[in-house]
Amino acid sequence: MSSGTPRLVSSETLSARTRLSVHSREKRESRARGLGPRVRRDERRESDAKACRQSHAASAIWLGFKGGKGVATYIGLLLALAWPIAIAFALIWLAVVALSRYSSLAALLASAATPVALWMIGDQPAAVLFTLLSVLLWIMHRGNIARLVRGTESKLGASTPA
Repeated sequence: MSSGTPRLVSSETLSARTRLSVHSREKRESRARGLGPRVRRDERRESDAKACRQSHAASAIWLGFKGGKGVATYIGLLLALAWPIAIAFALIWLAVVALSRYSSLAALLASAATPVALWMIGDQPAAVLFTLLSVLLWIMHRGNIARLVRGTESKLGASTPA
């Protein structure tokens, strides 16, 4: 092989070697992704979503049902399922905060852009999931939306509401 001369191999040996090579490669790739041999991507998504939902419920109890957990859970799930879109979410959030100093407005706008971005990269199952999560996030932030409209929402770095 090192001399560049091709070796002759019987078709039976080649077939066995090919099967072993393909099987080994699939196992390595599966382990590299952190998946077991029988775990499909959809099953992994479902388990990630369930874990996020359960941890969000537990953190709500732990933190006395105060705010801040919904967007964090949203971002955590986004990181698990589509990390490049999570980076886009963070960049949108940073840009809106830099311009307005409203964290709630930044989270709402970034969450509105997320399903669109997922759809654009061709991840329709995640786009559907994050459309539903974004609607839920907007519903849960209706108080923030009302304060934004009235001009009484707190700005980042401000000691009193605007």
